[in-house]
Amino acid sequence: IYQLDDEMWNSDYAERFIDRSFEHVVRWQSADFSDENKVYEFILQPIPEIKFHSAGEGKVEFEIKGNNNFTFVNGLKKITAAGFYGEETETVYDAPVFDNGNYCGKIKIPFIVDRLPPEEPVFSDSGNSNFSRNTVALKINKIKDAEIFYAVSEPVFYDDGKIPDDSEFTVPEVFEKYSEDDIVLKSGEGKSTAYKIFAYSIDDFGNKSSLAEQKYILDEFNLYLGKSSSKKNGDGSFMNPFTSFEQAVEAINNSSRGIKLHLKNDIEISKGKFFIKKNCGIFGNGAKLIFKDNASLFIENASVEIKDCTLEKQNSENFSSENSQSIIEVADGNLHLDNCEISAFYNEDGKLIEAKNSKVSAVDCGFTISVNRIALCADFSASEVEIKSCRFTSIGQTVSAMKVRNCSSVFEENNFTLIGSICKGVDVAGGSAVFNGDVFKAESDGKYKNSGTVFRNGGCKVSGLETTFATGF
Repeated sequence: IYQLDDEMWNSDYAERFIDRSFEHVVRWQSADFSDENKVYEFILQPIPEIKFHSAGEGKVEFEIKGNNNFTFVNGLKKITAAGFYGEETETVYDAPVFDNGNYCGKIKIPFIVDRLPPEEPVFSDSGNSNFSRNTVALKINKIKDAEIFYAVSEPVFYDDGKIPDDSEFTVPEVFEKYSEDDIVLKSGEGKSTAYKIFAYSIDDFGNKSSLAEQKYILDEFNLYLGKSSSKKNGDGSFMNPFTSFEQAVEAINNSSRGIKLHLKNDIEISKGKFFIKKNCGIFGNGAKLIFKDNASLFIENASVEIKDCTLEKQNSENFSSENSQSIIEVADGNLHLDNCEISAFYNEDGKLIEAKNSKVSAVDCGFTISVNRIALCADFSASEVEIKSCRFTSIGQTVSAMKVRNCSSVFEENNFTLIGSICKGVDVAGGSAVFNGDVFKAESDGKYKNSGTVFRNGGCKVSGLETTFATGF
């Protein structure tokens, strides 16, 4: 016979269920009523509480709390469940428990095994672009049930529009927890600056997202002009360049320091005179600036360098070029041309370049003009002129490489080719002109007498003609 807690003694051996959330006392003895019968007693401990928690990397650990006599199978106090990578499972574990090795049944434990990585962090910035002139304020979008850790690379400084590639950035060793405050990046050391920001997220189960990274360019010195695949308006960055010459000129004139404009593609300039009033450089990288009809460039009180670029005048079929503008005009400024090709074709008269009260220099350039009447590659007045290792080709009825009035000019190792009825190499009036190793070639139709390699008016000083070579005059 037996007794459970304070119940009556009985001999009912049917299976019964008892509440195991609290302690029970079980007593039993022989059914033979005798004073010598021993009464046995056993204290049935309450079923222990089982806790589970994340053990990292998608693992869950189950642990028996409280009574030290209770264990899982094989005497274990802790057991672990793990899922497959990319899997998230919510289920119930029937945990078998033992009291001093005695099986006490199973406990149902609902739990989740999560090895599904959280979302990758997404960066957002104050300018809605990964390009800025000087400062970027970043935020990282919050991810549900996950914390974000981030790090910023050391700054990479660069020149001449050569955007650093990914190999130049190193992933930092230390990441810090993101606090939802702005992450501020600034340009430094008076140079164009690039950063890379890295971030990952970790959820409550220890799952780690893939590493997100984003390059940010802080560039006060370089602009880019070309075709863009972006649907956003061009901001002049390498990734999202300006798409019109007008945008680029406006940005140059609004700048507080010398800007370098880099061409990424051939650019067509449809119409209008574009004034550049701030110091700048235009770097063609082999691309073209195509001036249509009356489009031209006017440099005023500014110093401009144009390098590795083709400047070409193209007129539409219905355009009358009788009063067509020169491609470049300079007033009270500086112009330096390096490895450029400049060409134009006019129906009537035409010039490529005009300059007044300015300083003009050119090296390793080609100048070509073809007209029906008077052709002139360059027209300089009251300026300093230095031309070296350049080619001039002038085609028309009356042709000249250039007209130089009241200038201080130097010509060295240039080639002048003149094709027309009247050919003048260089027309000099006033000032001084120095020649050194220049070559002049005239191809005349013989209708008129050519005027010579250098046509001199009064009041000018010319030297070095003995070093030049001329044919066809």
